[in-house]
Amino acid sequence: PVVHRRSEPPPPRSFGSAVHLESPLVVGLAIQLCWAAFLAAPPLFLAAYAPPLQDACPLLTGCFLVAFAVGCLAIGALRGMLTYHLRKKSTHFLVGSAGSACLLGAFAAAGLASPLSLVLTCAATAGSALACAVATLIWGEAARRRSSAMLAATTVLSLLLAVLLTLGLTLLITPEPLGFAILMSLCPLVSVIFMYKAQHDNESYLKPQEFVVSDEGISLAKEGSTWVETTHELRISKRGFALKLGRSALLFGIVLGILASKVLGPLADAPDGLGILLADAALPFLGAALFVLLSFVVPRSRTMPTSVRQTLPFLAVFLLLGASLGNPAPSGALAALLLLALALLWMYPAEITQQYRVTPMLTFGFFAGFFALGIAAALLALPLVAAATLPWPLLAGLCACVYLIGCAALITDEQMRAITIIETPTTTPAKDEDDAPASASAKERMPFHERCQLTADLFLLSHRELEILYLLAKGRNAAFIQRELVISEGTVRTHMRNIYRKAGVHSQQELMDLVEGIAAPAGKR
Repeated sequence: PVVHRRSEPPPPRSFGSAVHLESPLVVGLAIQLCWAAFLAAPPLFLAAYAPPLQDACPLLTGCFLVAFAVGCLAIGALRGMLTYHLRKKSTHFLVGSAGSACLLGAFAAAGLASPLSLVLTCAATAGSALACAVATLIWGEAARRRSSAMLAATTVLSLLLAVLLTLGLTLLITPEPLGFAILMSLCPLVSVIFMYKAQHDNESYLKPQEFVVSDEGISLAKEGSTWVETTHELRISKRGFALKLGRSALLFGIVLGILASKVLGPLADAPDGLGILLADAALPFLGAALFVLLSFVVPRSRTMPTSVRQTLPFLAVFLLLGASLGNPAPSGALAALLLLALALLWMYPAEITQQYRVTPMLTFGFFAGFFALGIAAALLALPLVAAATLPWPLLAGLCACVYLIGCAALITDEQMRAITIIETPTTTPAKDEDDAPASASAKERMPFHERCQLTADLFLLSHRELEILYLLAKGRNAAFIQRELVISEGTVRTHMRNIYRKAGVHSQQELMDLVEGIAAPAGKR
């Protein structure tokens, strides 16, 4: 089967080993958020821009959003050619170096007393945005193997660290402008180095990269020695997936763009108020962070899985409650709401990747691309429709309605089945004892691992469920699966129940019979 395992089981996932493995993911995302905040939210770093460019902050934000969206959508559309390269160390280094070089170019162009200063700054901003898009998808590759509980914890910690780093960098602008420029320019390169460490289980960036060869003879960049790697991804219509995922992402982006304008707009007139705003947002954000952690970490510990799509609608409730506070700008509570929304929306593409075995190039590429387009559309439309003059309770109510429409447009199992491409696997003689035919007439049939993969495609099994299906279809019990995959028996039982429910069977024997006689339906070949 196309499952690459270690020769020895990994060490137990203790608290210390979890910190060792997840800290690069936390630091890498936090630095990337600072990098994106500098490009997408110039009012936070207004003192870093020359006076002629301070009035052009909306233009710089637009350049970042459009370039970022184009980069994400292009990578999603071309993922077949780019996935292998985006896992290589040389690509990480080139992306980080390009992002740092573009940021240095932006600082240099901003200091020129020339009419071309704005043009050069916009071009450098767009170039760094393209690198940021690639870094976002690299992060998706690293995050796809984390559980929802671990991903929630690392995302919240990353946001907390990003807020502290952003505040520290803004305090350096006036007394140490050169130091600020150097530190900010190093963010892209340092970020992708930490992403590489997270993607490869915290191994040294200076260590030569290892590769593994799949059963099909394809050379793949090794993503970590303590993880079980499954290379089989669900094949879907990219066009249909982009349209279905893009609907909710676009609406979420519009709402977040409106809310961000209410928070960041006043900072352009009073940049010294950033510290006060963050201080006001500290307590609400801690409450929001606790909400995210309780929604994922606590239920997971009791083997009661929580979905991001079940948590997202609560943001509309928070938004309507915030409307009763009056005009929020600048409001710490609204800033905390934005951070909570970013945390949950950042986790949604990762959940789609885990739940449906869709490559992160598609989930993060299409979601982040349409999300950025939604923010750009909101920022462009606000001056035109004069929405900023609407009473805050009315504007908050409209945002809540649009947000709930986006929640209703989230991808469902039925929609995924409609865009899934089921191919008829090749029928070749079995070569191992697991595929030994029961009779001479069954010699030419679908190999065992292809039957398991087809079963997973038909019933939309997740990555972990596919790994467990391989073992269940061989007759292994829960205790053996627990030892083989180094997970708790309760987790194994939960995954087994989910597999039985999705496949419509009630026992392991029925599942084995189903895999034994599996065949692609005529309408899905």
